[in-house]
Amino acid sequence: MARLILASSSPYRAWLLKRAGYVFDVISPTVEESVSANLTPSRAVMTVAMRKLDAVCARVGEGIVVAGDQAVEFEERIWEKPLNPKEAVDLLMKFRGKEHKLLTAMVVRECPSGRTFRHLDVHRIKMRTYSRAEVCRYVEVDRPLDCAGGLKIESMGVLLVEKVRGDDYTAIIGLPMMALTSILRKMGINPLSPLPTRCAGTPQRRGVALRGHRPAWLPEREEGR
Repeated sequence: MARLILASSSPYRAWLLKRAGYVFDVISPTVEESVSANLTPSRAVMTVAMRKLDAVCARVGEGIVVAGDQAVEFEERIWEKPLNPKEAVDLLMKFRGKEHKLLTAMVVRECPSGRTFRHLDVHRIKMRTYSRAEVCRYVEVDRPLDCAGGLKIESMGVLLVEKVRGDDYTAIIGLPMMALTSILRKMGINPLSPLPTRCAGTPQRRGVALRGHRPAWLPEREEGR
């Protein structure tokens, strides 16, 4: 099986891969994330994802590299991660009672062949008509400064949301796992493939240990699952 490499320093993306049973290495890319203002939001987020992919592919000889990027599109422009709590509050107040788009770009490349897959996931998120006091409390507790748009919808950010429209909820966390699974299967990586030493009918241990890169918002135990 080919070596799988995550080109990201995001603990959320690493957690998604671990939870799905993938075995992978992490290489954090160092790239310029600013883009031309002439690019559309979807082109901009894909451009940054491709930069991350190219940077890591240049450092590895063989393997399958996965990279991604996220941004919020609102009022026809991109809104990045807030730099401080005040900026997060101001940004969330702009979204109040309105709909914005969360763009999640993902690119996968097989090295050294260069075979590349691109995927863009779009979620439309309608926010509640909340108060500034609620937003201040949310930012104080959830500290969403590492998230595009200053919103952790998988955590307490859901309290600010009225409605979400999209195809794959895992994209909100950082990687569209349904699309990624389909791509990796084409490349010969499938955590559900039986091991050669296993016999049909032999009981197997359930699940994969989730060690390291665990986001703070995850519970210590998952009762009833």
